[in-house]
Amino acid sequence: MPSVTERTTAGTEYRAIVERYDARPNQCTIFRATDEHAAAWITADEATYVDLALVR
Repeated sequence: MPSVTERTTAGTEYRAIVERYDARPNQCTIFRATDEHAAAWITADEATYVDLALVR
């Protein structure tokens, strides 16, 4: 079952859905919560996530 997170940044609300898999990396998809048709989104495999503190 996917987990859902909602965040608001500068007046825009975003949703993040994490799809968990057994045989492949988990995926996180982020999109605007107010976009009914999800016209723009970004998806990343867990193996490609980077610790923000390491890249600052």
